Amino acid sequence: MNNKIEKEILNLASDVFNIELINKFNMKLQDLTAGHVVLDYFLQISTDQGEELELGFFSKNQIFDITLSNGKIYSYSYPVTTISEIGIKDLPHKTTLFIQGEKKFDYNVVKPNSLAGLNRYESSLRNLVSIGR
Repeated sequence: MNNKIEKEILNLASDVFNIELINKFNMKLQDLTAGHVVLDYFLQISTDQGEELELGFFSKNQIFDITLSNGKIYSYSYPVTTISEIGIKDLPHKTTLFIQGEKKFDYNVVKPNSLAGLNRYESSLRNLVSIGR
């Protein structure tokens, strides 16, 4: 799955971010996924607060987030067992998936962009951690 994600990152981000930053982003993905099998992911260029490359993904045991913003790459991961809440907030300008665990991850999709990937990721993660709606 990592090769698929890396190709998708390159295809999505190459018109927005320089190749050096994309390569660093992919290297961070490789570092974080070492020893993990990625079960599902959500990838987007967020325009909610400027252009940011966001990748959320999870394995059986860990949830991860990588963000490229203002030329810097940020990442965080924690055990899926610490996830206490998963929800979607539908606001007039955007829809937000929030995941609360050791740290809050959120993914904003500015309307009228498609919510299909966001909804799929939310459902997939919810099935893994068995948190009801």
